[in-house]
Amino acid sequence: MKIVAFTIKNYRSIKELKIENLNPANVFFGKNNVGKSNILRGLHLAFSCLKNDEIFLPDTMFYKRDIYKPI
Repeated sequence: MKIVAFTIKNYRSIKELKIENLNPANVFFGKNNVGKSNILRGLHLAFSCLKNDEIFLPDTMFYKRDIYKPI
């Protein structure tokens, strides 16, 4: 499987992020506390959901803890 693009919405510190035209190897860099790790956690969550029928998501996983907006 090759990921060429993805969108993350309402996840942790990410309100909305769309990344397209990914290469086989990509580097995310930036200052501390801007959300680089949350991008990887969001992708991990998406693939975890593919394997499991039911996953518990605490309110801290949602952007500004708004559990009524889907991730």
